Amino acid sequence: MHDLMHDLARSVSADVYWNSDQDSVEVIGKRTYHLQIDQRKFPNMTQVVLDKKPLYLRTFLAFKPLYAFSIFNSGLSINLLEIFSELKFLRALDLTNGGIREVPTSIENLIHLRYLNLSENKFEVLPDSITLLPNLQYLNLSFNKALQELPKELGNMQNLRDLNLFESDYRLTHMPCGLSRLTNLRSLPLFIVDEKIGACSIIELEDLKLRGEMNIKFSKDFQNYSCGGRKILKNKDLNELRLEFNCLPIDDDGMLDDLCPNMSLKKLTIWNYVSPQFPAWLMESQLPNLVEVSLENCYGFENIPPFGNLQFLKKLRLKIVVGITEMGDEFHANGGFPSLQELILIKMRRLQKWSNSHDDVFPKLQSLIIIDCAELEMLRS
Repeated sequence: MHDLMHDLARSVSADVYWNSDQDSVEVIGKRTYHLQIDQRKFPNMTQVVLDKKPLYLRTFLAFKPLYAFSIFNSGLSINLLEIFSELKFLRALDLTNGGIREVPTSIENLIHLRYLNLSENKFEVLPDSITLLPNLQYLNLSFNKALQELPKELGNMQNLRDLNLFESDYRLTHMPCGLSRLTNLRSLPLFIVDEKIGACSIIELEDLKLRGEMNIKFSKDFQNYSCGGRKILKNKDLNELRLEFNCLPIDDDGMLDDLCPNMSLKKLTIWNYVSPQFPAWLMESQLPNLVEVSLENCYGFENIPPFGNLQFLKKLRLKIVVGITEMGDEFHANGGFPSLQELILIKMRRLQKWSNSHDDVFPKLQSLIIIDCAELEMLRS
């Protein structure tokens, strides 16, 4: 933005918008609708907000400058969090990396709240009262590594459109029942599957119209790999899908078959898969738009999918795919990989032979990485 335009915008919005990097605390008043505060100034700003009480505030954003490398440990005080419950006109509340150890139950008073970002904090649970926010559409809980449990009545938040739990699965063991009631939900990057009482069944995903990125992770004790033949991901416009099984010695191919994604999928990752075969949708290349595929810690199968049939595939990564002893024409399929740019083979310790009967199998290959494949004897065209 040109300096003159910037100065004009700041002049017009002087009483409405406040930034801790540019403005003095004296200008905070009842007409202040939007506050943006540097996280490093939380201790000083706590008392300011308590004293000023901008009751008509619409937006509170905490931000961490790119050049600030350390996380500010003291974070937001519980007093400041309680004050937010009095700001009944708040629409957006961003408390990213605020050092929060407890979210007050009074958060239910923010009845107009649409956007709530609680990522990168330290709380273990959320109060059940958070499910009483009738207008909340965006809830970001990503990178909360201490989070153990989600509110049991999460399914009541029927206006919710985005529930972000990315990298919050370190201690989180399951999803609460009733997620099928979130009919407006469009983004759910993480879903944890478990069989314990009160855990949400994976079948509840069937009618949700999700899109974007999704990681489905099966808990370490989960064994009931069955959806009864229901293709629960077919109606979802996903770009990326990561399926993380649990390496238990049971047949999980039925579940993988029921997790057949929509043809729009661009990126597929499968971890800890131990069944002797892959489902038809992967073996018959029924996902023609795949650009990136990764198989890791897959122990059971012996026949590798014909990835050469994927005309748009640019990156293929195979790591610890134990059963494969040979890669030949079935791997290259109908002549090879027309778009592949990067091929990575890591710890393929039983792989002995890699051969083909076609010329120019990798016309666009830019990077070939082979690590710890000690038995590989032949690589020829």
